[in-house]
Amino acid sequence: MKKILYLLVLIPILCQQSCKFVEENLFDASAAERIAQTIKEYNAILNSADNGWLMEYYSKDLGGYTYLCKFQTLDGQARGNVTVASELDLKDYPVGETVSSLYEVIHDQSVILTFNTYNPIFHYFAEPASGRRNGYNGDYEFVFTDVVSENMIVLRGKKLNDRIVMTPFKGSGWKSYLQDIVALEEQCDFGTYQLNIESDSIGSVFMDKRKATFSTPDTTIVQRFMYTPSGIKLYEPVTIKDKQLEYFNWNNTDKVFKSVNPDVNVVIALSLPKGYLFYEDILGSFTMRYSTSNAQPANRNRSLPVTFVQVKKGETFYLKGILSDADEALGNIVVKYNKTRGGIDLLGQILFKRESTNYDFWWLPYSEPVGGSNYINRSTTVGMISSNVVISSGKITIPVKDNGLWSGYPVAGFLLRNYDGSTSMGNINGKDGQAFYFFPLFEKD
Repeated sequence: MKKILYLLVLIPILCQQSCKFVEENLFDASAAERIAQTIKEYNAILNSADNGWLMEYYSKDLGGYTYLCKFQTLDGQARGNVTVASELDLKDYPVGETVSSLYEVIHDQSVILTFNTYNPIFHYFAEPASGRRNGYNGDYEFVFTDVVSENMIVLRGKKLNDRIVMTPFKGSGWKSYLQDIVALEEQCDFGTYQLNIESDSIGSVFMDKRKATFSTPDTTIVQRFMYTPSGIKLYEPVTIKDKQLEYFNWNNTDKVFKSVNPDVNVVIALSLPKGYLFYEDILGSFTMRYSTSNAQPANRNRSLPVTFVQVKKGETFYLKGILSDADEALGNIVVKYNKTRGGIDLLGQILFKRESTNYDFWWLPYSEPVGGSNYINRSTTVGMISSNVVISSGKITIPVKDNGLWSGYPVAGFLLRNYDGSTSMGNINGKDGQAFYFFPLFEKD
C-alpha cells in the first residue's frame, strides 16, 4: 500500500518534468536568435527593390504624401544609407530632389525601421517648429506589421500608429513620377465638389490639406487622402449609400473625380460658388478704392494702386502699395487666399517692430461706430473677407466685409498705426499720425 501511495505522489512530479522538457524544445533557436534572423530578412527585403520603394506616407495634420526610398545596406549589416525623394516642394529641396541619410532595422519590443539621422525631406512632417511642437504629427520610426516577401511591406508609425504601405516602385523615373503627382494636384486643387451617385446629387465633398469631408443629409465622414499621378486614394475606404469608395481618377476636361471601381457609379464633380476666384486671378495690379471715414461706407472717395504678389502659391499674397518703401523693407501686409470661397481674407497683423521703441507696427482692424465710439482690435483672426465678387467682361471687383469674428463690433476697415499693446499709440516714422482704410474694394481691369 505504501508503495502505491509513493507512486501516486511521483506521477504528477514526473509529468511536470516531462511537460517542462517539451516547452523548452518548441523552437530550434532562442528568442534573440529568431529576432536577429527576422531583422536580417527584413533588411534584405528592403534592399531587394532595385528601383526603390514607393511609400504611402501619412501624417495626422497634412494627409498623405508619396515618398520614394532606396535602401543600401552597409557591410551586410541591418543598417545603411537610404536615398529619399518626395512630392514636397521645399525651399532648398524642390520636387524630386534626393537626399541621403542613414536607416537601421532594430528590435525595440517589435522590429522597427528607423530613419535615424536627420533627413530634411523625410523628417519634414515630424520636425518641431515654432508653434508646432510636434511638427505636422508625422512619424519617422515604423513597426513592421506585414511583410509580403518583396511585393509589399506594411508598417505602422511607432508613435502615431498611421499605416504606411511600401511597394516596389514601377515607374520609369523618380522625378518625373513625382512631378506628375504635383501636376495633377494643380489641376484639381479647388476645394468644393458635388457628390453624385448614379447621376443623382446626394451631397458635397470638401477637400483641403488632403482631407476629404463627405457630407450627405444622413452622415458626415472625414477621411485623409493622397494624390497619385491619375487621381486620389483615400487612407481608408468610406461607405456612402452602400457604395464603398477608395480610389478615384481625375478627368481634367470635365473637372470630375470618378470612382475607379466600374461597379460603383460615383462621381465627385467640381462645384464652384458664384464669383469664385482662382489664386491666379488675384495676382497682379488692382485699384483699391476706400474711404477715410468709417461712417461713410458708400463714399469710397480715395484710390490707391496696389498689387497682389505671390508668397506661397495657392495660400498667401503680399499686398503691396499701402506701406512706404521703407516700411516694406521691414515687413509686408499678408493676405490669405481662401480656397473654399475662392476669395481673400484680410486680417489684422503685426507688420514689424519699431526700432528702439516698445511699439509694434500694426495693420489693426477698426470697428464701425458702436454706441458713438470706435474700437480697435489687436487680433490676427479678426478682419475682413471678400464677398459678392463680380466678374464681368474681364473686370474683377472684390468688395470685402466684416468676417464676423469680433462679437458686437463689426469691422469697417483698418488702421495703420504703431501700438504698444495697451492704449498708447506711437508716431509713424517719427511723425504723429495714422492712416485709415475703410470699406476697401479692389478693382482689376
